[in-house]
Amino acid sequence: MRYSNTYKWKKPKNDSEYFNSPEEYNAYTMEIVNNALNNKKLFLLPFKQFVSKLLNKESSKEFIKNLNIDYKKRLITRLYKLYFSINQKQI
Repeated sequence: MRYSNTYKWKKPKNDSEYFNSPEEYNAYTMEIVNNALNNKKLFLLPFKQFVSKLLNKESSKEFIKNLNIDYKKRLITRLYKLYFSINQKQI
């Protein structure tokens, strides 16, 4: 429903096209965010280690490998905002 007016879903030709579709990008990103929120110990780490631990999990390796540059930047930005919003509340 979220993309019904702006996006026409087509069967992806390959993994890269699949992971770079708006629906799959959003789904995998939310899975990564939920993993972060469920593991509060990650927020005690420096930001680079925080991102590294989240993105090196088995569930996200294939996703990260196939993301294009724009979506990688968006993902890092989303994780940056999450990391600092959580750490601001703990201060």
